[in-house]
Amino acid sequence: MRAPFFIFSDGEIVRNQNTVLFIENSGKKKRLPVEMIGEIFLFGNVDISKNLIVYLSRKGILLHFFDFNEFYLGTYYPVEFNSSGKTLIKQVQVFLDEQKRLMLAKKFVLGISLNVLAVLKYYNRRGKDTLPYIEQIERLTRQIVSIKSHNDLLALEGKIWECYYKSFETIIDNKDFAFDYRSRRPPHNPLNAMISFGNMLLYSYVLSEIYKTHLDPRIGYLHSPMDKKLTLHLDIAEIFKPIIPHRVIFTLVNKGIIKREHFKKVDGGVYLNKQGLILFSKQFDHKMNEVLLDNGKNQFLTYRSIIRKEILKLEKHILGISEYIPYISRW
Repeated sequence: MRAPFFIFSDGEIVRNQNTVLFIENSGKKKRLPVEMIGEIFLFGNVDISKNLIVYLSRKGILLHFFDFNEFYLGTYYPVEFNSSGKTLIKQVQVFLDEQKRLMLAKKFVLGISLNVLAVLKYYNRRGKDTLPYIEQIERLTRQIVSIKSHNDLLALEGKIWECYYKSFETIIDNKDFAFDYRSRRPPHNPLNAMISFGNMLLYSYVLSEIYKTHLDPRIGYLHSPMDKKLTLHLDIAEIFKPIIPHRVIFTLVNKGIIKREHFKKVDGGVYLNKQGLILFSKQFDHKMNEVLLDNGKNQFLTYRSIIRKEILKLEKHILGISEYIPYISRW
């Protein structure tokens, strides 16, 4: 499986015959092994030529762009991605059918809730008093089945996340990483900065995997395509937030790997600095490639493979082949 490549410095990416080089402004050169790269994450101010983009397109390499505050800007992908007219029609039909759309959106929220509970129960077994949050989220989870409208479902999802985020104060041992409340644009403290950055990395990974299937990333079911150009990756990523980026955060903070010195203040917000980005991205990629036993099957997979399987399960649901059941962590 191809791996991601992260660029945090300013410079230029150039093609040199059948080799691609990243040349930092300092003059330092680094070769990019294009046959082993699936996507490139660009955080620095990097110049790219049309000639290079054509070459990367032929190699099937995606480019994910982030601004100077690590916010996701967009993705360049080869025009010949695997979209299917038949699948697109089915995606639209499911979206336009209010009952089918609501049923699918409920499955995403159920996946969120059960994976949140998996995390909370894990820490409860290890001496963290997360039981009050577990009980509250279990009550909210039981309400999913009786929800009658999309707006009510979104409101319920919001309550689940709100309760879960409050548990961070119990799970995290470091007083330098108090949660307070969820803030996004801008994040107001280091913990919120990591949550936002981890979510954006997850969105990008999921989007890359969607482009390898027949699904169109523009049509989501929990998140409305009326609000954003791309939404399907947001739907799928929600399920994995508690068990991938949030676990990365707990590891980095509780093991003392990341510290206050790895953050910067910019325009009223708090963001990871370059060293912080490198530390977080390295741990995130390690988590994505962690090998674990797939639920219910004697098969070892990475989280990246599990995400791909999740998207294929969704495609089969949309095509009417089999019912979609969200991935639930056994952790």
